[in-house]
Parts: sequence; structure tokens; C-alpha cells
Amino acid sequence: MRTLAFDKLLIAACFALLAFYPQVAESSWRSSSDVHALLEFSSSLLAVTAGVMVLSHFLTTGRVLYLFIAVGFVQLGAEEFVHAIFSFERLWPIVIPSVNLGITSTWLAGRITFMAALYLAYFCGKTVVAPERRLSDAVVFNVVGFALSATIALLIFKQQSLLGAWRLGTAFKQLLELGIAGLYFVVFLLYYRMYARARARSPLMLSLLACMAFQVVLHLFFFDAQQFFDAHWDAAHVLKLLGYFFPVFGVWGETMLVHRRAQRSFDALQIEVAERRRSEAELADYREHLEEMVAQRTAELERTLDNLRRTQEQLLQAEKLSALGSMVAGVSHELNTPLGNAQMAITTLIGRLGEVQASYLDNHLTKQQIGQLFDEGAKLSAIAQRSVERALALVTSFKQVAVDQTSQQRRAFDLATVVGETVAALRPSYKNQPWEFHIDVPTGLAMDSYPGPLEQCIVNLVQNSIRHGFDGRERGCVHIQARQEAVPEQESPQIALTLSDDGVGIAPENLGRIFDPFFTTTLGRGGSGIGLNITHRIATTLLGGTISAHSQDRSGTTFVLRIPQRAPVLI
Repeated sequence: MRTLAFDKLLIAACFALLAFYPQVAESSWRSSSDVHALLEFSSSLLAVTAGVMVLSHFLTTGRVLYLFIAVGFVQLGAEEFVHAIFSFERLWPIVIPSVNLGITSTWLAGRITFMAALYLAYFCGKTVVAPERRLSDAVVFNVVGFALSATIALLIFKQQSLLGAWRLGTAFKQLLELGIAGLYFVVFLLYYRMYARARARSPLMLSLLACMAFQVVLHLFFFDAQQFFDAHWDAAHVLKLLGYFFPVFGVWGETMLVHRRAQRSFDALQIEVAERRRSEAELADYREHLEEMVAQRTAELERTLDNLRRTQEQLLQAEKLSALGSMVAGVSHELNTPLGNAQMAITTLIGRLGEVQASYLDNHLTKQQIGQLFDEGAKLSAIAQRSVERALALVTSFKQVAVDQTSQQRRAFDLATVVGETVAALRPSYKNQPWEFHIDVPTGLAMDSYPGPLEQCIVNLVQNSIRHGFDGRERGCVHIQARQEAVPEQESPQIALTLSDDGVGIAPENLGRIFDPFFTTTLGRGGSGIGLNITHRIATTLLGGTISAHSQDRSGTTFVLRIPQRAPVLI
């Protein structure tokens, strides 16, 4: 929108200036050399001022574009000053042809130098000069500009034969002015293209476009100038003077724009500094209270850890009692058979004794009855004795397992005995199930550890195999093995207790999670998800060992419990 508005404004201004062309052509206005010299001196001062201000912008930005333009304005101002001296007739006692040629030569030299600077700036001004080279480059370019401008003026001045051709009103002079106007129009289009493609609108570039547009119009006014100081002559010089004002205001506008940008950057920097200071203050306050926060958080974590430990202990006790309840049910069922047999034998024996006693009281007792009583009594007594011994063995085994599992007392024991008693206590629970138990634990593996927690681990592993490994199976076998292993750099050897089954195995995605608390694949079907977690905790803490699992889907599972023969001392 701003580009379109500038197009309309600039075109309107140019047409407004050209609208005065007929009035100027009809005017009989004629000024003097004093007026003309005043205009030239003023133009010289404004051109040099514009050049210096554009040069200061180059020293700030380092763009070679502005260096060429600044040199063009400075050289143009210098030529305007010499041109003003030649035009000031009061300085010359007589009017000589060389004075008029000096006016023409300085005028053309200034036009050519300025135009060349604009074209060079457009085609060669894309580079940026380093800050340490800007001042030296500015001096060098201005010196070269002065030399070039003086050379052009001198070459034109020496063409004495062209004095008539340079005269105002001639066809050659009109063609020359029209050609210069066309060249300025081309450079105007080039700079307008640069201005339109720029991301940000530059006030300085805007002012240069206005100055170039005025250059085009003033040369059109020069086209019809017939003699010095006529209306076209003075109108062209007034337009030239006005055109030099634009770069001055353009540099001022560019400076204000840079100032506003710098102010915004400064404000943003202040906000950032304030934010950083606030963050540093918060960080300092945080550091001051860090120890207090750490202590508070540590206390909270300790309380949470204590609650977790108590919960684990409660879960462990609950798991122990659950296992004991299962064994109680199995032992109770197993005791029915021997106790029933003993009751039957004793009841039968009591009945036979009653019959013999009745025959004795009736004096009908025979020798045959006495013999039968002795034979049947011996058989029934033997049955009762075997049944009572079986029941006593079951109660003794259960009593030992129950005492061990409900306590964490350390004692010396034989591993084969503990494993055998534990499996014996479990057998009644699965008497009517197609599960087989194979024990391959050599005797003589003396342990100084905690039999109760070890039995708890065995029970949990066996129940895990039966509940998960044999789920949906018609048969299954649990194989328990043990062997002694030497451990380097340790005085006490360790025992590798292996419990394997031929069940369905564990899926690979679940194998790494089986020891996690509350992880179960039978949620809602009796699985609590804490049995293996408790087993892992007992094995790695109380027993001082490790436990690992190996399984392939549909190929069974193997648990390896490695514990030292002498358990570590609890602190």
C-alpha cells in the first residue's frame, strides 16, 4: 500500500510540475546573473550537505551503494560551486567566450559525474565494507571523484570548437538535454525496482527516487531554454535546488528510523535484562531455600519409603498366610484318609472285643474266637498304627513348614530336607491334580540361612508354575534341582536352586516385567501380581542372592535362585 501511494504521489508531483511548462514557455521572465549565482551557490551547499549526510549513513551501514551516491552528491556540489563562480558576472570585468564555455563544461561535468555515480552505485553497491576500512574508503573514493570530475570538466572546456554547439537553443543542446533526461529516467526505474523489492521501506531510498524524478523534469525544462537567465533556465535551476532537499530529509528520516529500531531493541533488551534479573533473583532465592526444600523432600520420601516397606511387609505376611491356608486345606484333606483308616480299625477292634467279651460272659467263648481276635486285632492295630504314623508325619512336616514360613529365624539346615518338606506340604493340595514333582537335591548341602523365607520362595515359584504355566494343560511337571557353585573372591560358596516346568512359558514382552509389583496376566482370575515380586525381594535382600528367569513361549520356564550357603548378616 505504501509503494502504491508513493507511485501516485510522485507521478502526481511530476505532472504538476510539467503542467507549468506551457506557462513557463509563454513567460517573458528574465533574471540576472546575481539570481542565477545565488541559486547555484544554494544548490552547491545543499548538494554537498546531502553528500555528507549520505556519507555518514555509509559510515554507519558500510554499504558501498551509499558511498557511490555520497561521492556523486559531493562532486556535484563542487561542480555547482565552480559553475556559480563562472555564472556570477560581477566577478568578471568583461564577458568572454571562455566564461560561457566554463559554465557549460562545469554543468555537464557535474551531470555526468552524478549520473555515473548513480549507475555505479546500482550495479556495484551490493557489498558491505568492514568498519575499519570505511573512513579510508570514503577519502579515497572522494579523491578519485574529484579527479574524475575535474578531468571531465577540463576535457569539455578544451573543446573551443564546440562552443557554438553547446549554445542554448541549438538542436544539439536540446538533444543533449533530452538524452540526459532519458538516462535519469532509466536510473530512476532501476532504483524504483530496488526500492519495490526491498523488504523494508527506506526513507533515504525514497528521497533519492524523488531527487531523480526532479532531475528528469528539470532537464525537460532545460530542453526549451534559449538563453541564460530566461524562464526555462531559472525554472530548471529552481527544480534542481528543490531536488537536493530530498536526500537531506531522507537521511534524517533514515536516522529517525534507525533510532526507533535501536530504541525498540533497547527496550527489548531492557525487558530481557529485567527478566534475567528476575530469574536470577528467583534462582538465588531458590538456592537459599534449597537445603530446606531438600530436607523437606527427603523427609517426605522417607515417610513414603517407610509406608512402602510396611505395605511390603504386610503383603509378604499376607502371601505367607495365603500359602499356609492353601497348605492347611491340603493337609486337612490328606489327614482324612489315615485318620479315617485308624478310626475304622479301632472301631472294628472295639466291636470284636465286645463280641468276645459277651461270649466270655455267657460261657460260650471258644478257642477259635480267641484266635480270630488275636489275628484281627493284630491286623487292625497295624492299620491303625500306620494311619497314625502317616498323620503324624503330615502334621510334623506341616508344623515345621508353618513355623519356618511365619518366622525369619536364622538356623542351620540341610537344603534337601527343607525342599523335601516344602514339596511334601504342597503335595496334598494337588493330590487329585495331574501334576508331577521331581526333586533332584543332593543331601549334605548344609545351609546357614533363613529356611522360612526360602520355603516361601519355593512355594511361590511352584504355585506360579501351576497357576500360570499349567493353565489349560492336562498334565505338567515341576523339576527342582540344586547344585553347589564356587564364587571367586568369596569364602562361602553359593547354591544354585533351579525350578523348571514344562508349561506354556512366558511371552517375551512380559519376561522383563514378571518381578514388577502387581504385574499379572490373570488379573480377575485369582492372580495378585505380588508373589514373584515378594520372591525377588526375599532372594535379593534377606537371602542375599539373586533370582533370574528364562523362558521361551510354549517351551516352559526356568527360575534360577542363587543364594550363598551362609546368608549375610542383617544390619
